[in-house]
Amino acid sequence: MTEPRASPGSSALEGNGAGLVRERAIAAKVQRALERLYRVDPLDDVRNYVQLARNGREELVVHQGDDGLEIAVHLPVLARDSAFDADGWCQLIEGVSHFVLLADRARDDRHVSGLELEVQAEVDKFAVLFASSSTPSRAFGAALMHRLYDDVAFSHEVGTELGVRYRDANSIARRWVERTALRLADPLDVLALRSSLRAFFRAPLDGKVHLAHAA
Repeated sequence: MTEPRASPGSSALEGNGAGLVRERAIAAKVQRALERLYRVDPLDDVRNYVQLARNGREELVVHQGDDGLEIAVHLPVLARDSAFDADGWCQLIEGVSHFVLLADRARDDRHVSGLELEVQAEVDKFAVLFASSSTPSRAFGAALMHRLYDDVAFSHEVGTELGVRYRDANSIARRWVERTALRLADPLDVLALRSSLRAFFRAPLDGKVHLAHAA
């Protein structure tokens, strides 16, 4: 792989006037938080890659152009009629997670599969939302795990390529969270949890599967 660059058109605001200004700002904060957590050298600013979601759902678009890897992170507009748009935030975290992992792997000329991107995003959603709690605990983590991995509906049918990918990613991430993250949340061991998250991020897909099952 080569250093990624923004897909054409991703530098301009699209739809809802300046609606994505807020989403870009939050995406940048999530990016920096993930970079600090995983001790990743600063990547290009994700705000340069954000576009309005074409179908209202988060999507990572990757194209191998003549001048290198082109990336666009399609994000939905966050709802403004409630204090916290849980679904919108999860989609935003997922999009930023995809960008961070893909850009980090591309910088080191390492391959990353669609399944690994989804697995990492599922874990990153837990990590970001768990850390956002003022009183992180095992009880909070267990409730969050249930919300992220059990109380879900899949858009793609069972047996389809994407259906298999998203269900496998959900299962792998849930297993790791239950066996590792929740264990380190009672009592909360922040240093050990961060170390485990970093090991998971750095591992290739087969390593992530092993960590999920060996915990």
